[in-house]
Amino acid sequence: MPICSLEVPARGVETKRTLVKQLTVAMQAAFKVKGEYVVFIREYQPANTSLNGALEAAAPPICFVECPELNDAAKQALVKAMNEALAQAYDSADAMIFLRNYPLANVAKRGVLHSHNAAVVSQLEALKTG
Repeated sequence: MPICSLEVPARGVETKRTLVKQLTVAMQAAFKVKGEYVVFIREYQPANTSLNGALEAAAPPICFVECPELNDAAKQALVKAMNEALAQAYDSADAMIFLRNYPLANVAKRGVLHSHNAAVVSQLEALKTG
């Protein structure tokens, strides 16, 4: 259910394999729900990045997580684990992580809104309360 999208410098396949495993474990620990955990990686070359107006600057890794709402403790644990994984893969502790939450009425799978799926509703309500 959670989807992680990365905007990051190019890395080798083994580094990415380790990274996606660590990010998936972090999301599974935070969300504790059955389902799919997806990670998309969009890589860029230095010639295609800018930092503070300087082309070819080393921009920090950017991570967007499309996910249900979590309680604060779970959010903090999630971003800490994700930051550690990104820091290891990209030699930078400056990763930016954005958690984007959507109401269940705005998410659907197999043509059914999550707000109409009792199993999803009960799992996600438990996440909010911890």
